[in-house]
Amino acid sequence: MDYHIENAKSVLKKNGKSFYWAGQFLPKQCINRAAELYNFCRILDDIADNGEKDSSKDLNDIASNIKKKNLNI
Repeated sequence: MDYHIENAKSVLKKNGKSFYWAGQFLPKQCINRAAELYNFCRILDDIADNGEKDSSKDLNDIASNIKKKNLNI
């Protein structure tokens, strides 16, 4: 399995225990995608919680990476 997905599932298991538990009833591809989305949201939440001066730079970097991957969010 992809390290990226394993890491996302680890974050979900540690921080989103009820989401992780419920995900056991989903097909593998669904829980993998849900874990990736949860991990992405955690990253954004951590940026917001830190409230540091370069938070906008971090958010711009994320937006730039999304555009590079041609994801329409």
